[in-house]
Amino acid sequence: MRYRRGRVLLGATAGLILGCSRDATDIHVRAAFDLKCPKEKLEVVKLGERTRGVRGCGNQATYIYSGGEWVMDADGQGKAPASGPPR
Repeated sequence: MRYRRGRVLLGATAGLILGCSRDATDIHVRAAFDLKCPKEKLEVVKLGERTRGVRGCGNQATYIYSGGEWVMDADGQGKAPASGPPR
């Protein structure tokens, strides 16, 4: 039983580490496209639990983690955009 708990804990820890690094990579890729700036030149700042600010190449944007991906906050209010078809 003890061995089993250790494996579960190890798996959960690895998932968190991989999940965090995947999220960080996703925001760099997304922001590089949105800001027209190489990802190596981007600075990501944690603004809240699910909110990041990204600066680079004279531009900046706010991103919200929503629905499993980083989405640019178009209205600047720190809220995820409404879902639905594009207008």
